[in-house]
Amino acid sequence: MEFETLKAAAVDPKLSLVVLFFLIVFLLQLIFYGLIFPMLVLIDLKKSEALSKSKKVFWLISILLTWTFGAVSYGLFVSEKKSLKMMSNIFLITAIVQICLLGYLFLHSG
Repeated sequence: MEFETLKAAAVDPKLSLVVLFFLIVFLLQLIFYGLIFPMLVLIDLKKSEALSKSKKVFWLISILLTWTFGAVSYGLFVSEKKSLKMMSNIFLITAIVQICLLGYLFLHSG
């Protein structure tokens, strides 16, 4: 009886590898977009000559209050650097893909 319960509770190894892969990618993204990317955006904001002082203060406050979301918004809409725009787009695309895949795994897990 106990063996049947354990056998029924076994997890597909392929599914485990997929979940592990996405967990590792998520953690790497969390480190980069939670720590490094906002710092790069703040450096770009400091060096920017195209923005007026009041706009710099606005973006500084919004980045400090919302951290990652403010940094991604600045990267998408304000920054003139292509690298920051590209990193912001990558963040949005990977976030959407991860949400869709996690939703799929959640709906088909049981």
